[in-house]
Amino acid sequence: MESVAERDEEQRLPCAEAILAGTLGLMTAHAQAACNVQRQRIAQKVELNLAGLAEHPALSLHFRLALSALTAHWQLLEHQYTSFREHEERSFPQAESSWIH
Repeated sequence: MESVAERDEEQRLPCAEAILAGTLGLMTAHAQAACNVQRQRIAQKVELNLAGLAEHPALSLHFRLALSALTAHWQLLEHQYTSFREHEERSFPQAESSWIH
């Protein structure tokens, strides 16, 4: 029978495998997304998940180091989306919609 302490620990530390599985699903969604806004949001979540996994105490040091390197890659990717979106917003400002009224 499971103790209260074991259940509390299980609730505090999500299963690393479940987080990893969800992150792989997000990576698949990122590859299939057609919209850069969606891709940026997915990249942000992938980055957060990988960063969390890189600190997860249940994983080996070598695996956490690999996750840290992946986190850096996704941070760069997310930054590129942000820079691209900001460039688009500066280059193509929203047209004035007052003529519609």
